[in-house]
This record gives sequence, C-alpha cells and structure tokens, in this order.
Amino acid sequence: MEPVFEYRFTANDAFIKKMYKYLVFKRPPRPVLFAVFGVMGLVIFGIVIAFAVMNILSFPLVSSAIVYALCFLIMILPYFTSVSARRKQIREMYGGNYPEDFIIFDGEALRMGVNGSLTTATPYAQMKSLRENDGALVLETHARLIYFLSKEGFVKGTPEELKVFLASKGVNVKE
Repeated sequence: MEPVFEYRFTANDAFIKKMYKYLVFKRPPRPVLFAVFGVMGLVIFGIVIAFAVMNILSFPLVSSAIVYALCFLIMILPYFTSVSARRKQIREMYGGNYPEDFIIFDGEALRMGVNGSLTTATPYAQMKSLRENDGALVLETHARLIYFLSKEGFVKGTPEELKVFLASKGVNVKE
C-alpha cells in the first residue's frame, strides 16, 4: 500500500535524552506524582527544620526525611539509567552508530523499521493518543508503546497533516 506519511530519522544523544526526559518526567501521570511528592517533601523538611530549631530532633523524624530523599532519587533514577542503557545497546547492536529509524503511515497501519527493514506494524485501532512535546510528536498505543517522532524527520507529509490524519482514524490528538 502507498505510504500517506513517511518519517525517517537518525537519533543522536540529545534526542535520546529528550525522549527519556519525557518518559520519566512528563508522561502522564508523572507530573501529578512529582507535584504531590514535592508538596510532601516540603512538609516533611519543614517539620524537620522546625523541630531542629526547637532542638527536638528524633530518630523517626530524621529517618523519614532520609527515606523521602531516597524515594525521590528512586523516582528520577530511571532517567539516568535508561539513557546510559540505550547508549550501551546502540554500541552493542549497531557498533556505536545510531540506526536510521523509519515509520510509514499507510491506509491501514503504522509500519516501523530500522536500517531499511520493516520490524513492526501497528493498526490505527491500537493507537491511543498523539501529543506534542518539545518539538516532537509522542504517539502512544493502548499497549503503552511509545513512538517518539522528531518534527524534522518527516520526508512525506507534515506533522500537522499527520495530526489530522490520525484524528480521522480515531486517535485522540491532544494539544
């Protein structure tokens, strides 16, 4: 079937960092979790400081502040580990050079491939949402698979036309 849209892009370290920054920090419901966790942290550390001023520090109070700090580190750690793991994977699989990803949107499905060979096909009925983030389009499937598309990678069609096309296929396009 003739492609309606074609996307080709060779990622780089900056693109990989941007992708994982979105996945770890901005992908819903992460911003809400970070906001709630931030308010909790302010309350805990406010109580610790208030008790420190009154010279009434107790082991449970200090330990809860330490546990909170460790939990916060655990929330942000996936960003750093994912970026380094992806770089290692690229070194092992492709000899350190980023492969050229390509995605073809035809009348039936999104078809993805790497370095010239098709690897997967995803019917439009399985796509959940499309949103824009930091100069990229983020396409999510019902199975929580993410396609992160840089706007400059479109060879055939434009990102705006793709939004209209996917909306006509029943994908929830969010601004």
